[in-house]
Amino acid sequence: MADRHIRYADGDAITPVDLEKNGSTTNLGSGNPKSRSRRSLRRTNSMGSMSIRSVRAGRVVPPETALPVTYRTVSVNIDEDLQDPKGRISLEAEKRKEKKQLQELEELRWHTMPEAEVYTALSTNTTHGLSAEQVERRLEQYGRNAPTPPPSQWARKIFFYLFGGFGSILLLGCILVFVSWKPLGDPPAIANLALAIVLLGVFVIQAAFNAWQDWSSSRVMASITTMLPDQCTVIRDSQPCIMSALDLVPGDVLRINRGDKLSCDLRFVEVVGDAKFDRSILTGESAPQPATTHATDQNYLETANIGLQGTHCISGSVVGVCVATGDSTVFGRIAHLTNKPATGLTPLQKEIVRFVLIIIGFILTVVIVVIVLWSAWLRQKHHDWISVAALIVDCVSVGVAFIPEGLPVAVAMSLTIGANIMRQNSILCKSLGTVETLGSVGVICSDKTGTLTKNEMFVTHCYAGKEIYSDGEAIQAYSGTVHSAGNDDPTNSRNNNKALMHVRAAGSLCNAADFDPATVHLPVHQRKTHGDPTDSAVLRFCESLDPDDKGSGNDGKGVQGARNTGRIVYEVPFNSKNKFMVRIIDPVKSISGTAVSAAVDEPTVADEKATVVSEKNVGEHHLYIKGAPDILLPRLRSTVDSDGTVSLLTPSDISRISAVKDEWSRMGRRVILMAKKNVHADVLDGVAASAREKLVIDLAIGDSEGTGPGLTFVGIVGLIDPVRDEIPDVIDILRGAGIRIMMVTGDFKLTAQAIAMDCGIVKTPPKFVHDIDSLERDPPPGVIISNTTKLPQIDGNETDSSDENARRAIVLSGPELMSLNDWQWSQLCAYEEIVFARTTPEQKLRIVREFQARENIVAMTGDGVNDAPALKAADIGVALGNGSDIAIEAADMVLLESFAAIVEAVKYGRVVYDNLKKTIVYLLPAGSFSELWPVMANVILGVPQILSSFLMIIICLFTDAAGAITLAYEKPEMDVLTRPPRNPKRDRLVNLKLIAHAYGFIGVYECLISFVMGFWYMSRRGIPFHDQVFTYGVMKPKYNMDYVTAVANEASSIYFVNLVVMQFFNLLATRTRRLSIFQQWPLFKKETANPSLFISMIFALCIVFIFCYIPGLQRSVDTTNVPVEHFFLPVAFGLVLLALDEARKYCVRRWPKGILARIAW
Repeated sequence: MADRHIRYADGDAITPVDLEKNGSTTNLGSGNPKSRSRRSLRRTNSMGSMSIRSVRAGRVVPPETALPVTYRTVSVNIDEDLQDPKGRISLEAEKRKEKKQLQELEELRWHTMPEAEVYTALSTNTTHGLSAEQVERRLEQYGRNAPTPPPSQWARKIFFYLFGGFGSILLLGCILVFVSWKPLGDPPAIANLALAIVLLGVFVIQAAFNAWQDWSSSRVMASITTMLPDQCTVIRDSQPCIMSALDLVPGDVLRINRGDKLSCDLRFVEVVGDAKFDRSILTGESAPQPATTHATDQNYLETANIGLQGTHCISGSVVGVCVATGDSTVFGRIAHLTNKPATGLTPLQKEIVRFVLIIIGFILTVVIVVIVLWSAWLRQKHHDWISVAALIVDCVSVGVAFIPEGLPVAVAMSLTIGANIMRQNSILCKSLGTVETLGSVGVICSDKTGTLTKNEMFVTHCYAGKEIYSDGEAIQAYSGTVHSAGNDDPTNSRNNNKALMHVRAAGSLCNAADFDPATVHLPVHQRKTHGDPTDSAVLRFCESLDPDDKGSGNDGKGVQGARNTGRIVYEVPFNSKNKFMVRIIDPVKSISGTAVSAAVDEPTVADEKATVVSEKNVGEHHLYIKGAPDILLPRLRSTVDSDGTVSLLTPSDISRISAVKDEWSRMGRRVILMAKKNVHADVLDGVAASAREKLVIDLAIGDSEGTGPGLTFVGIVGLIDPVRDEIPDVIDILRGAGIRIMMVTGDFKLTAQAIAMDCGIVKTPPKFVHDIDSLERDPPPGVIISNTTKLPQIDGNETDSSDENARRAIVLSGPELMSLNDWQWSQLCAYEEIVFARTTPEQKLRIVREFQARENIVAMTGDGVNDAPALKAADIGVALGNGSDIAIEAADMVLLESFAAIVEAVKYGRVVYDNLKKTIVYLLPAGSFSELWPVMANVILGVPQILSSFLMIIICLFTDAAGAITLAYEKPEMDVLTRPPRNPKRDRLVNLKLIAHAYGFIGVYECLISFVMGFWYMSRRGIPFHDQVFTYGVMKPKYNMDYVTAVANEASSIYFVNLVVMQFFNLLATRTRRLSIFQQWPLFKKETANPSLFISMIFALCIVFIFCYIPGLQRSVDTTNVPVEHFFLPVAFGLVLLALDEARKYCVRRWPKGILARIAW
């Protein structure tokens, strides 16, 4: 990648000609122009490099653990130097590069320059932005908005490739065996030399695989990263457009809305509403910082009129001018000064480390036992039996035999395969460790909008002027109202309802959504919108009442026509805590001479298209509010009637509005209430920016006790977001997998319950659904509770509806959650079907933590900025591809298409874990147990070593390793989504059940049969077992020792072949944990086939023939031809092994609570 020189412009105010034509730059705002060579800032840790790594890097510690320290240090240094400009840079920055970075940050003056000077310096303005020609030249001059990649650190990587994993043990074993050949060998044994060469070859092969795997997994994760584009809204050539953040250049004008992430450093020039930014990624402080258009601090890093790359807008909206991109942003500079964050281990890696430690413990125990026996007994009593060289080879053999060399390959392959399969299903995992963790998820807390629903919200009904309309009827009624102006017929109020005009005004003016300018000529339902789904639905409805195909609003039509009649004075954006949006509008004369409807508190109201504003209302602003009916309904004092007049709200009117709201909610509709009132034009004069939001909220809803004029009811609309077609089936599958799905939404309780029933989350009849009253406040006597108390969970089967104690379904609201104690939370967490309605971000976070405290592995799905805290806190955060930047950044996994993909994610999360257990079960019987006892029999019983050390290592490194790798490709078992999730605290990767099965069943069987085959062959050749035991190399005089050695080598080859062939059947048996091989057929069935199993068998046989039938190798490694019957006998024994395991699995399936099921691995 070419070096990018992305800089702040230097010098006093640069003229447009200077910026466009002159490659050199000068110091902006420093007061003294000075020339400076172009500087290239290399960033050692970009976000891309820190967020996603290969499986070998472990879990990456979030950058907020490292960046804030450096950021704060730099900020303090800058403050000190600003106070003492003549002083030297503080001691923390003695390094030359740090000095340079501090000096450059101190010299930045974008925050103190007047707006006009910023525009002039960057040849831009907020109306036109940059032209295409300017962008092209600046891209060529500054490069793309991307960080310089970090140094490759090849030396460190190569060291890890060579000595990572089991590499160091293999190399040590290789050296020891070389030493045992020469100089300790007397005479030097060619077999030891061959063994050392094999170990060296495997050491090189493992290093090569480590390098390939790192490269391969890095490619996979890099390709995933590129599938999450960072986009932003930019004004270019006078038109807003959505483009990749990589194409930003200094001078671009950006619109930043709630939930957006800043992709560059911005100077704010317009701030709408209570705009605040989360700077925790840099500062480490959770408190958001308000945005302003004026400098609040001389320190560039602390001022509030600069937006820094990587931070998020959490409320309000701003317009800003890009002043730095790439490495020249504050984030880029700070990351350059930050050391590489430390990495930790994923849960899977911890399990593997635990297993390796167990193996090392076995190795050390056996080696110590062998050495002690040799030194204390054999060396004294039978000093010619085992030489020092032979002892070294035996110890190395035991060590290599115990180590599952195929396991690291199998782990890497399993995770990479899982990540690739998920990517094919439009599931993007930010780290390979996430793949496995999904298999243990037991609770999924799902957002509703866009996750369970289609995110295609539209208005179905409207209530205004005491009339209920469908969307089509409302359009007809509005058309009749417009065309019958001046002909007020009280008997025709339904088709001549002027209250609809006020609905159009309120829905247009109190709305944060906009139509895409490129689609305004299309029919309303085909137009693209920018904004919240609810706002977009209301926007489309208001536009359909009086559509404008030009989009200008010059003739007073459409949403733009309504917006032309007013200017936004102040805005309180919608948030899930307040549950409403407020805008104060200054009624101004539009281009067409129309004005916004005004006096809402008078007996009559001017027509929406009146040409003047009533004199009575000159000097007044109009406050519009749109939000949740349960919040706004108590604040209503008057209503707009069908004839356009305003009258006091009667109790019957309130009852009617509440009845309509409840009816629509039970039908699964989201209900939005719109209201308005007049406020004095000078109400915000002299009020500090930080106090304006509270004042406006008090003006809007601060008179719920009825002491003030209150709000005027305009209307309510009912919106519906249809449930995705596939969701009911997805919920059923997840429930069958033992996973509970909770719906967490901001909707009204009745609406949330209705949609949950449509989705299948709640299947209990409504009359049996519990509420907060069903949760007992006090536990039974003698029960001690805490925030970790866990009650038994009701399973997914139908319960008796007459059982008053059945904890099946419950619906609670956010405010109710805050009153629960630990005992009630324990009861709540035991329910099978739960709906959380009217929740805030804090309550979502509380829900996640309460379930986690009760040993639940929780996945949280969401797509909005409000979901980010819970996404981060959950064990697995799942964001949607069309969600907000902050939600995607907080999540561990991204679903690009729909929630349905999570079924595949859970399935392959479980498959990865299952396949690793199968790999270990396959490797242990032959690779350690059956190789240990020939050594122990040789040491303790004094018989010839029935399996040579060389052949032990061939089994571990070649024949068994091949089969282990093929298990990584094993398809999901048929029951993978019909069994409950594992509990990571109890269901370990390697536990006593697995070891008992691998050693006590498979290992004993294979070892015993192989011993019998080996010594039976020697007995057939005239050397019975009773003449070998306790001889320690001193046989009866009748035996020729050269003959005994030759027969022992033949027996060793038979033992070797017997183990290799029997492992074929062990491989077939361990493919499934509970299902029969006939249910999971390995061939000819696409859903279960794994042809690589048979390729590994052919490979193993090739290894057998290479080492047992090539004459040159036979002499070198002491092997011989194996009689043909000893290829068929292990097939028979293998079939018996397969039949025994089939019988065991049948018993496990037939009697799931029996003893075999309880000890099944």
